[in-house]
Amino acid sequence: MAEGTEQETEVTPEVRAALKRQTPWVLLTDSLESARSLEQRLVRYGKHTTVADVSPEQARFAVELLSQAGLVTLIPKQLLSGGIEGLEYVVDLTDGAILPEQVLLG
Repeated sequence: MAEGTEQETEVTPEVRAALKRQTPWVLLTDSLESARSLEQRLVRYGKHTTVADVSPEQARFAVELLSQAGLVTLIPKQLLSGGIEGLEYVVDLTDGAILPEQVLLG
């Protein structure tokens, strides 16, 4: 490309997620074990995931950072003692909730 013709793109969490062809979901699980089990399933669907195995003091920061990276983040709900206000794309899978199809598709 000629100098000055390259279009500037702001790198946002949405851009990072789009590069991975997914939405940066935050999936709240009952336990660390269920988070790890669900992660295996999501990886089989081609999702870029991580389980946030962190202390409660680090949980909110970790979820925000991993979401900004465009990853599907799985975390036990009890670690987010500060709540989930302000987080986008959150799905609470505790109490027997079923994984929504849109998580697998987008």
